[in-house]
Amino acid sequence: MAAAGLSSLTCRTKTPSLTITVTQDGAILLDDQQVALEQVIARAELAKARREPIFVKHDYPPEAAPSAAAKLHLELIGHEILFQRVESGKHHGGHIAS
Repeated sequence: MAAAGLSSLTCRTKTPSLTITVTQDGAILLDDQQVALEQVIARAELAKARREPIFVKHDYPPEAAPSAAAKLHLELIGHEILFQRVESGKHHGGHIAS
């Protein structure tokens, strides 16, 4: 009985995730604080090791992508870190890009 209760509790816990935001001026944010690219990669590596989902939020219009966004994507891909792009509600209706 205790195992069944623990099992149902485990199923209800939310999986942590990492959201990285790139702003229109090229700032990279984690938890609403600006950080260096190296710090983002270190946190993403940790999230990858924990099998946590990683999201990259673009807080800029697509026609005005800052160079920091391209650098971030290349670094994540270079470290074999899978991520999902999320467009900002301000510029794209808040949908997850495919």
